[in-house]
Amino acid sequence: MLERVQEMRPSITAAILFFAAAGMVFGQTAAPRSFEVASVKMFPDVQFGPNTRSGGRIRRTTTLMGLVLYAYHLQGFQVSGMPKEPVSWYVIDAKTDPSTTDSQIRLMFQTLLADRFQLTAHRETREVNGYALVAGKNGAKIKPVMPEEKPAAMPDYFKGKPAPAFEGQVFISKEGDLSALTGRRVSMSQLAETPGNYELDTFVLDKTGLPGNYYFGLKFAGKNSPLGADGPDLFAALQEELGLRLEKQKGPVEMLIVDHMETVPTENSPEPEPEQPSGPHESQSAPAPLAPQPPSLPPDDLQQSATPAAAPSFEVASVKPAKPFTGGRGGHGPWNFETNPGMLHAGNITLPELFSQAYTLKFYELKGSPSWMSDAAYDIDAKSANNSSREELMLMLRQLLADRFHLKFHREPREIAVMALMVDKNGTRNMEPVKESDPNPPNNRPVMPNQVRTMRNVSMEDLALLLSSSDVMRDTPVINHTGLPGLFNLTYTPVRDETTGRTIFDGIIGALPQLGLGLKRQKATIDIYIIDSADKIPIEN
Repeated sequence: MLERVQEMRPSITAAILFFAAAGMVFGQTAAPRSFEVASVKMFPDVQFGPNTRSGGRIRRTTTLMGLVLYAYHLQGFQVSGMPKEPVSWYVIDAKTDPSTTDSQIRLMFQTLLADRFQLTAHRETREVNGYALVAGKNGAKIKPVMPEEKPAAMPDYFKGKPAPAFEGQVFISKEGDLSALTGRRVSMSQLAETPGNYELDTFVLDKTGLPGNYYFGLKFAGKNSPLGADGPDLFAALQEELGLRLEKQKGPVEMLIVDHMETVPTENSPEPEPEQPSGPHESQSAPAPLAPQPPSLPPDDLQQSATPAAAPSFEVASVKPAKPFTGGRGGHGPWNFETNPGMLHAGNITLPELFSQAYTLKFYELKGSPSWMSDAAYDIDAKSANNSSREELMLMLRQLLADRFHLKFHREPREIAVMALMVDKNGTRNMEPVKESDPNPPNNRPVMPNQVRTMRNVSMEDLALLLSSSDVMRDTPVINHTGLPGLFNLTYTPVRDETTGRTIFDGIIGALPQLGLGLKRQKATIDIYIIDSADKIPIEN
């Protein structure tokens, strides 16, 4: 019996996990908010069938959790507070314009969840232990499939089930006392996320470095298998059958907390004519970070407005110059940026900071703006017509920058200096690998020089991000080139920085040699954003 069909993408980069972009590219029209017609049928028993799309007709066979995960582009561990009633299944037939993109369809399913199931939710960030999928010491045991190759036969345990219907999907099924993990022409990133969703209940990053698509099938004793089931656990099965390993990783995760949700949908409007979609099945695209991403840009010499003219916009938006503040940030003081369903508030924020929020830029990706922008701050309160998601609000914010400030920008590749975090020639020391999940959170409070301390449950990606945020490394990103997987407890004596006289981030920069680590200056080419122009005084409210 097929239990679940995997639909999600990995959603963490480095140590930070963000929500997926609803994003639009330049030239697209605004995404419709709802389907033209949608039929939702509820069943108490498991329903079997692939999720399909044929032109503007869409069919999904899923549970409520599966629908939430698809609509918000999340993994299972990112959702909390779902109804505890016995799991029901739903078959959804919907109709929309054939040109509608996958991102727009997900937004429509968000609307459907709000309208038909009265879903209300909020977001919060939590620290989560997860895993990275890596190649074993002797390399992977599976080979990528060539694009022209015909579909491989289904595994023996899947006899009688149609192979073509599951191309491009990863799924877990129940096979006697064991579970089976099956992939049909899928990427390593698709493989990585599936155990996280359904077996490990946490994130799994693809760090195999293996390109292409694969066929595979393996059986294992899963979390729902009876005690004493005759089979390897998931970790051993991946190693034995595929030559892959799961290593521990940790990072903060943005969660969707369900405040209210009905399990029985409201009645259907007139249904689309019955038709079994016959077009191509939905396939998994390459992984993308789960935060609103900069849109695909035209050639670098073309100047762009902050968002296309037809992008969605706020119903009401108040933009006012912030009052002068006696304090830091050049007289601006602290700034804040908050979103709630359908609402956005930004206080005491400059245009570069606002632009970086709208396009989700790292601190070193925005390298140029008119000088006056560092001396002008704004207060913004905006509201959308509906309880728009953060993804939609970011699209509206881009439109606001274009409409109210006439902001224009461009992107160009640029070689910049970076610092590579590396292991020195004598190897690491004072770094204890974390074998079991340490219940103690990372201890990052300031300490005095010469006071021995231990920083717990830290990955090398975490450490690189921490170093990047220090005053010493400001505007110089630190990238992890240690090649060390997993988590560590780092024991060191903080060293006072000679430049500032402060024990920055517990003196970890000066203490790197105590850990057998070092920083090496290198060059790297990355895409840089430059704000070309904007109006200092926004258009009136």
